[in-house]
Amino acid sequence: MIVAISSSCLSVFLGTALGLGASRFRFPGRGLLLSIAVAPMIIPYLGLAVALLMTFVAVGIRPSIEAVIVGHVVVSIPYVMLMVGARASGMGALLEEAALDLGANWWEVIRRVYLPLLRPAVAAGFVSSLVLSLDEFYLAFFLSGPDQTLPVYFFSGLRRPELLPPTLALVTLMTVATLILLAVTHAVAGRAGRR
Repeated sequence: MIVAISSSCLSVFLGTALGLGASRFRFPGRGLLLSIAVAPMIIPYLGLAVALLMTFVAVGIRPSIEAVIVGHVVVSIPYVMLMVGARASGMGALLEEAALDLGANWWEVIRRVYLPLLRPAVAAGFVSSLVLSLDEFYLAFFLSGPDQTLPVYFFSGLRRPELLPPTLALVTLMTVATLILLAVTHAVAGRAGRR
């Protein structure tokens, strides 16, 4: 859960910044940035896990929970970026111009205009990142080292019969928690849509 929540929070922060920046601004290298940011979605996760492991070992980072968090952030950022970018591109520049004309600075525009309007996309990005992190086995297996993450525990539970009942119970609890998170996200999106 520490890995899932930490990686989801980091993914939401970075993905929101990338999505908002890429949808609202035109700058040199924008296409290349978007291609690089979306690349983890199309690279097989097994290959990505091995590549990240080799990169971490080459720079002296040992497999650990922190390495798994970084790997999950790399995989989750594109989803958040695309959700936030799609929502932000639907907002006209007139909102930003009106706020600036009324005396707001750029940070106030982000805090008082963009973030409230982006809340449903940010919530959906968080839930997507959380579910992806809880489900991602390859990155957890290759990058966790001696630490055990939930996907690796599930895999162990399938290989050892004595771990199967608690594994199935945990999967059931996670499914219920995911459905609750989905309902909360839907409620947040519905409330934001009525405004």
